Amino acid sequence: MAKISISERKKFFREALEEQRHLLKTAIQGMVDGDLTQALRVATSIRVLVHETGRQKPLLKNLNNNYLELPILDRVPAKNVIVFCPMNAEIRSGVVHLIPELNPEEYVSSQIGSWWIKHVWRCRT
Repeated sequence: MAKISISERKKFFREALEEQRHLLKTAIQGMVDGDLTQALRVATSIRVLVHETGRQKPLLKNLNNNYLELPILDRVPAKNVIVFCPMNAEIRSGVVHLIPELNPEEYVSSQIGSWWIKHVWRCRT
């Protein structure tokens, strides 16, 4: 098997990144339109981008070894919340719709690594 060059390798991973961006954009639009099953596609794409196992290297790490330090907006959870939802949604005509616009007052600058390990369930003490 022929070895690929560094530039070919980077090109391959950049194209894969663009594919994931397209899948995310399409899935988020589906959620905005009321199809919350698209959340599975969002979760899968984020996992491909960020999640690392012993055998699998995340896509972002193939492009940037310090990918966990990349900036991201993170929603500040309200106090005394049991389940934290990092997005805005509303119910219209009995259907839940995602609201894609971000309220800057509800978000802070963070890093992907901190965001990725954040708990979404809280227990009241």
